[in-house]
Amino acid sequence: DELKCLNNLKGGLELVLRSDFEYGWADDKLRSYVTGAASLQGKGKLVSLEIYLGHRQSKEKSKIVLEGLQPHSNLRQLKIRGYKGERLPSWMMSWGRLPYNSLPNLVEITLSGFQNCRYLSSFGRLPHLKVFTIFNMEQLEYVENTSTAAGSLSHPSLSHPLATASPPNPLFPSLEYLALELMPKLKGWRKMMCTSSTSSSSSEEESQVLQSCCYYSAFPRLKELVFSAVGLEFVPEEFRDLPALESLCLDFCSQLTEVPEWIDTLTSLKKLEIESCYTLKSLPKQMANLSNLDYLEILDCPILKERCEKPTGEDWRLIQHVPRVRIGRNEYQASSSPTTTLCL
Repeated sequence: DELKCLNNLKGGLELVLRSDFEYGWADDKLRSYVTGAASLQGKGKLVSLEIYLGHRQSKEKSKIVLEGLQPHSNLRQLKIRGYKGERLPSWMMSWGRLPYNSLPNLVEITLSGFQNCRYLSSFGRLPHLKVFTIFNMEQLEYVENTSTAAGSLSHPSLSHPLATASPPNPLFPSLEYLALELMPKLKGWRKMMCTSSTSSSSSEEESQVLQSCCYYSAFPRLKELVFSAVGLEFVPEEFRDLPALESLCLDFCSQLTEVPEWIDTLTSLKKLEIESCYTLKSLPKQMANLSNLDYLEILDCPILKERCEKPTGEDWRLIQHVPRVRIGRNEYQASSSPTTTLCL
């Protein structure tokens, strides 16, 4: 209740909600209490907000509580930990829709410890978002889940009959850093479901077009992309053709089966780190086209390590142009013998 009248709060605020405070409360009473007691929508001078939800809250109560904690639209940094609901509250679901957007000024988002979400929301219409981190979500399968009726594509391949005349403004127009970490069930970025009254084969074809085209223009300023300890078998197609990407990290992705063949569409890539991806068996031939790649690191990838060793490895020819290469304990520089690193 102390927060209710403090509408001139400036800077940052951290809210730690006890796990037992909602027991015995009816849903309507709980919703009214949280909204009134926190009164976050009246605190327009807050720059950052961190919300930690108690670990023993039920799914239903957790959603009601977070629904009542909608911040003022001026907020720039948001961190949420420990959410137990299966779906995000309505004020977060609005972030992917135009013209309404509840938090248009967000620059940084961190979401962690969401225990029951299989999907999150669309975040692509946050115009100023620069840093986006999602980690420690055991059930998450896709960041976005979208149902789209056939013929309602927003920016498809113009060669397909479902295409529209021109693409809209890019999604994630300002995003520079994206990290997806500790999500063992992650299958991809977006799950696209096409709803249509046509035949199943036609619906399947349209769904594939939707999937391949839904990010025709996205992440134009993304510089650093991190996948760490996620369940991906492939790097999602949404991350091809990124003109600004300089750093890509594939870390502890034990189910990852390949480095994508479209890796050479990342024309600005300078740094590629691959660590503890045990099922990776080779590099694609397109690696040789990465003319701006300055540093390549391959650690704890047994099969890949053998194929990339200088000078006899089958894939060495694909990476010999890279000025600095580290494979296991051996570090190679252009036109030099390997340097062995000893850990004493």
